[in-house]
Amino acid sequence: TMDLPSQGIYDSNVKPSDVRVVIFGSTGYIGRYVTKEFIKQGYRVTAFAREQSGVGGKKSKDDVVKDFEGADVRFGNVTDVESCKCAFDTEEVDSGRKSVVVVSCLASRGGGIEDSNKIDYQATLNTLKAGREFGASHFVLLSAICVQKPLLEFQRAKLKFEAELQREAEVDPSFSFSIVRPTA
Repeated sequence: TMDLPSQGIYDSNVKPSDVRVVIFGSTGYIGRYVTKEFIKQGYRVTAFAREQSGVGGKKSKDDVVKDFEGADVRFGNVTDVESCKCAFDTEEVDSGRKSVVVVSCLASRGGGIEDSNKIDYQATLNTLKAGREFGASHFVLLSAICVQKPLLEFQRAKLKFEAELQREAEVDPSFSFSIVRPTA
């Protein structure tokens, strides 16, 4: 099961249907399974994807919508913070809902300096900024176990973003985060 932390926005009295989970990188290898699991458990899911998405960019918009039945599917570009904001609903923020969680399953394709900084750091930072603007009080980051001893650029970029989460939590004690570091 997907459990959200007991601090911050989630407690035992909150039902999954009261929590909006916005997932970036929803069509990637891991993101697809994460998205489907949140849908299955009854969370209000927004899956954010590129127009040509999935592993290798082989899925059309229709494919993605069909794949994530039960989710609100939105399309945009994570390298543009304004585009990331399209994943969130102003009405939910205005209604006082505080149960907004951002999940980032973003990962660079090549792992080189430019790609890693663009996706693993900057695009992920864009999702954090957009989420915070729309009231997200918890962020889940899919990182990697290898960031503990970074040798490659994508590892350094992910570690750099982990530090951004730390800073955000220090500035705002009501903000919480989880970092998932799976093995290969």
